[in-house]
Amino acid sequence: MLAEVLVRRPGVWASVRARVSADTVLRLAPEEAEAHVVDAQVHLRTGDLAAARQACRRALARDPANQAALHNLALAELAGERTGRAARGFTAALAVAPDNRLSGTAHGRSSRAVLWRLFDVLAAATLVHVVVLEVTGPALGLWRRAVALASAALLLTAFGWLTLREWRAQPAAVRWRLRAERREAAVALWPVLVVAAAVGLTVHAWRPPPDSFAEQVGALAAAVTFGTFAIRCRNLLARLARVTLVRLGHRAGLAVHRLWTRTRGRADGSAAGRAGG
Repeated sequence: MLAEVLVRRPGVWASVRARVSADTVLRLAPEEAEAHVVDAQVHLRTGDLAAARQACRRALARDPANQAALHNLALAELAGERTGRAARGFTAALAVAPDNRLSGTAHGRSSRAVLWRLFDVLAAATLVHVVVLEVTGPALGLWRRAVALASAALLLTAFGWLTLREWRAQPAAVRWRLRAERREAAVALWPVLVVAAAVGLTVHAWRPPPDSFAEQVGALAAAVTFGTFAIRCRNLLARLARVTLVRLGHRAGLAVHRLWTRTRGRADGSAAGRAGG
């Protein structure tokens, strides 16, 4: 209980104390699933996602229906940007505890993240396509438009196949939630931006006359696509930077705590030796 309280408190010292408490729990009750759940919570708090996944798997090996372990494993997947696995993980957690509000909220967030990760793929591919054409366009000469349109069609076909495969890979609960939330802004904007990316890609491949209506539509679609993609990349980098800082701060604090513990232990040993002498 102490570890669970400390892991929710802010600050490096709280995370260090939570780590010490979790280590004590693991030492006292290594066969209890809850001990490994607490270990996973501390690893999630300190940004060590790989260790959090391992701790959750150890808990599930002891109790396959442990809802907290299923939830934390899905959280680790979501924090690691593995959106498809996260959505399936929260579905499994809700199957064990359908009324759990935390898992329900996270299930919706991970379901929407699956869609937006697909948009990221399309936007990145569109950006690469534009850059490559700008570089190689003069060398292609008269073949530039044919090659550009063929590669754009191939890219959009691959995106459609990827989207269909990801949709089918998700549990029915994820597909149901996305259908139910189709009027929500986070879901409704997704097809709009996908269409914008497709339009920008196609218009750039076709390369209409300058200042024409088609050229202006393509420029607007590309600006919307790349602007949204830039915001998402910025948010992702900010999250990664925050996790990295938390992890480094925790490691530094833990190193200081261990050094202080060893120093105090030696001092206490020396004092006990003098008293005994």
